[in-house]
Formats: sequence, C-alpha cells, structure tokens
Amino acid sequence: MKNKTFLLKYSFIITISTIFLLLTLSILLSIKTVNINHIDETKLEKKVQIKGNIINIKSYEGFEIIKIRDNTREIDVFVNSNLNLKINQTIQVLGKIQEYNNNLQIRADKINLLN
Repeated sequence: MKNKTFLLKYSFIITISTIFLLLTLSILLSIKTVNINHIDETKLEKKVQIKGNIINIKSYEGFEIIKIRDNTREIDVFVNSNLNLKINQTIQVLGKIQEYNNNLQIRADKINLLN
C-alpha cells in the first residue's frame, strides 16, 4: 500500500512538472511580431510573424500574392490558396522569409484576419 501511494505521488509530481515545462517552453519559443523593416537577408528561411494592412492582392490560379504594409515598410506575402481577403483589411501573418526575383517575401503558413 505504501508503494502505491509513493508511485501515485511521484507520478503526479512528474506530470505537473512536465506540464509546467511545456508551458514555459511554449512561452519562450513563441514567435514575436516584428516590424517589416526588421526583415532582411540575414533572416532568410526563418519564421517570422508580422502584422499589417493589405494594400494589394494579385490572384492567380491556386495562389495569391498579398502586399501588406505596416508603419515601417511593405512586403509581399505568398499564399498557397485563394483567400477571401480584401484591400485595407489588417492581417497577421506567420511564415517563412524567402527570396524571389531578388526580393524578400514571406511564404505564409498562417494568416489571421484582425479586423
């Protein structure tokens, strides 16, 4: 009986410790929103999160190029699908920085509409 109580307490402590560790890691590893002017060639192939207003949308078969602007600069966002977004909407983009035709762009993994 004593061994069962010990094992239950030990299991509980390990479980709570693991949950605490995962929560801490999720906070530390979360991607912070950056201004577009902080995006440069040194960040190629890295994940970034930005927020801005849509100023242009070019739709093609199967993908879109969305140009967004924050208060510092503008950048193209490549999206693998055609979304129902409109000019002047504010969006948050999570994606990877890539280069296309000597211009930096973001290949979107996730887009959230903010307004």
